[in-house]
Amino acid sequence: MKPTPLSNPFQTPSPIDSHRHPRTCSSSPDLPASDRSGQGLSEYMILAMLIVVISIAATKSLGNTIKSKLENVNEQLQQIHVP
Repeated sequence: MKPTPLSNPFQTPSPIDSHRHPRTCSSSPDLPASDRSGQGLSEYMILAMLIVVISIAATKSLGNTIKSKLENVNEQLQQIHVP
C-alpha cells in the first residue's frame, strides 16, 4: 500500500497515516517514546553481551599465558638452593 499523497507539502501526516510510514531509526520523531526506549535497551543488551564475549575470550587467552609464566617462575624458584 502506498501512503496517500499530501495535498499540502507542509502538511504532516495524520495519526491514521502514520502506521504506513516505515520505522527505520530510533531518532524518528513519529515513534512513540516506548518504542525508542525498547530499542535503546536492546542495543545496550547487545553491547553488554558483546563485551562479555570479548572479556571471556581475553581471559581465556591471557589466562593460559599468565599460567605458563607463573609455572616458569615456580620452577625457577624450586631450583634455587638456599644454603
